[in-house]
Amino acid sequence: MNGNGTQDNHRALFANLVMMLSTSAMQYLGKLANPATGLVETDIDSAQVIIDTLVMLQARSAATLEQSETGMLNDVISSLRQTHAETSAV
Repeated sequence: MNGNGTQDNHRALFANLVMMLSTSAMQYLGKLANPATGLVETDIDSAQVIIDTLVMLQARSAATLEQSETGMLNDVISSLRQTHAETSAV
């Protein structure tokens, strides 16, 4: 695979990682059913760990991310923080 193909693969893998973590956090926030059980469950602490992990990923990779990746990560973190606040307030 050439350098551009590797970069494209890395972009796709990064987006996939962020979306997997986001989906897991939404499950813990009770917004999506657990695919293994079909049940909607809430675990605020686990959701917070995932949000913190995304924030760490953002801080550790800020210098190497492309603008579109930074935007996606910012949007996901912002959305999860808002959903976390709304879920915690209930």
